[in-house]
Amino acid sequence: MAEFDHEQLLKKFREGNCTEEELAIIESWYADWNMNDHIHLSEAELRKAESLMRNQVMGRIGIRTVQFWPRISMIAASVVLITSICFYLLKLETSRKAITKPAIASTEILAGKEGATLTLANGQKIKLGKSVQGHLASQGAINITKSVKGEITYTVQDQSNSKGKTDGHNPEMLFNTLNTGKGETFKVKLPDGSLVWLNADSKITFPVNMEAEKERKVNLIGEGYFEVAKDAAHPFVVSVSGTSEFSGQEIRVLGTHFNINSYPGESNAATTLLEGSISLTVEGLKFTRKLTPGQQAEVKSNNVRISEVDTENAVAWKNGYFYFDRTDITTVMNQISRWYDVNVVYEGKVPDAHITGKVHRNANLSEALQILKYLDINYVVVDRTIKIRP
Repeated sequence: MAEFDHEQLLKKFREGNCTEEELAIIESWYADWNMNDHIHLSEAELRKAESLMRNQVMGRIGIRTVQFWPRISMIAASVVLITSICFYLLKLETSRKAITKPAIASTEILAGKEGATLTLANGQKIKLGKSVQGHLASQGAINITKSVKGEITYTVQDQSNSKGKTDGHNPEMLFNTLNTGKGETFKVKLPDGSLVWLNADSKITFPVNMEAEKERKVNLIGEGYFEVAKDAAHPFVVSVSGTSEFSGQEIRVLGTHFNINSYPGESNAATTLLEGSISLTVEGLKFTRKLTPGQQAEVKSNNVRISEVDTENAVAWKNGYFYFDRTDITTVMNQISRWYDVNVVYEGKVPDAHITGKVHRNANLSEALQILKYLDINYVVVDRTIKIRP
């Protein structure tokens, strides 16, 4: 396309009607722009263009790393007074042609993997991983198995022998705890049929017989995504412990899909609803609110903020990605620390930078840390510690 058609092409881009060839031309513009160019976008158009480009790039095959829009970063910085950059580190797709992959250095830190530890009511600990399958343990009338698909399943052998059916209360209620360490993630099918995905460094405690009480109550620390089995007679309740940074919460549902992020040490906790409805109660604030799909409740100190969000961001970890949307460096590095089981040390002031983009969680640490290079942030990896330098 001729250079004098750039205004028309930009108009098509704003409307989301560009072909792949036209989009490539625009990408080259953004890569080469300098402050003397005369094509301008409003702040609203910047946000829309960022989303359009993200969707286009994510659908492509074979792109390893794409960096673009330095001009947009500069304009946005002048508006919101932060350093911002768009990057995309995509999953390596297998080509139809044979590709020789370079050898991984012995010092390379690999991505996290499937794994967890199951602690039974009697204190017995069972280490779980991909290689562990079949029958794991029995607790009374409950059999615990791990399927070939990698999920733990609780099965009641003979419900008539299961204690706890008297007056809706069981004085001998048994609880199990499933926890993931740093660098681990796991999926569990709870005794009631609900599915839970645990992110790294997280823990869920739940009753072995979830019908023994009037409520199916579990406790979560860290981050978990829930797909709750419907049971109107037994509401599902998730209890989230509070920290010095945010108040404890209680999420009450009958059957729905939602994500809870409540890591100790973080500045806030967030509950995001994808499907159905939930009732959120925040301890100490006399705050109770029903959420609708697409809403997120963010709890910070003694404040609660309800907003409409992109739910893909909240569950990206479950789908194999880090997903950042103008995310501050501290939050980004906390996620990297948990997934790669590394420490992060700031040897000077924490960089005032924000990141937007998507990184596949199967990338090695050195690949994931490319995001820091794009921001001109100096760092060094020593053993299992990332040192952020001035």
